[in-house]
Formats: sequence, C-alpha cells, structure tokens
Amino acid sequence: MVQRGDIVQIDFSVGRNNFFTNMKRFVYVLRDGETELPDWVARAFANARIVRRVIRTEIRSGGPGRPKLKQLKQRVAELGSDHVMRRAVAISGSYRTG
Repeated sequence: MVQRGDIVQIDFSVGRNNFFTNMKRFVYVLRDGETELPDWVARAFANARIVRRVIRTEIRSGGPGRPKLKQLKQRVAELGSDHVMRRAVAISGSYRTG
C-alpha cells in the first residue's frame, strides 16, 4: 500500500521480436501538511537529473562500455553528484571506484 511520505518507482518494460524498451518514473507522495518536496527528495531528484543530463550530452554509443562508465563517473564526480552514481549502481552491484 502506498502511503504518504513514500517514494514510488514505476519500472515498465516491453519487448517484441527481440527488441526491448524500458521506462522508469519516480514519484514522492506528499505527507499531510506538505506543499512542497522535502529538501532531501528535491536534492535527490536534482542530482538524478544531473546524471541523466551527463549521459544524454556526453556519452555516445559504440565502443566498449567500461571506458564510458569511467568517463561518466569522472564527469559526475566533477559536478559533485558522484554519490548518486555510487548509490544507483550499488543496487545493481556494478559500481567500482577508481
């Protein structure tokens, strides 16, 4: 059951003929009396947007993935949002520092 103060993640995937797409969305459910996002939620969403912007503008397709991940981690660290990358990929077990 979704309750006030929860963050809900929707992860929707579709596949057909060996082609797949994925869409993720997050929503915060305001608590009673809240009219704006709590600071910690707003910062988390802002940091996630920074990482997404770096991926969209600076990472290109083609070539091996490891150098691209290293490039992404370096750029995000320069922007001060490397904790987002550590947390996001720690869940998948694929983040390595250095």
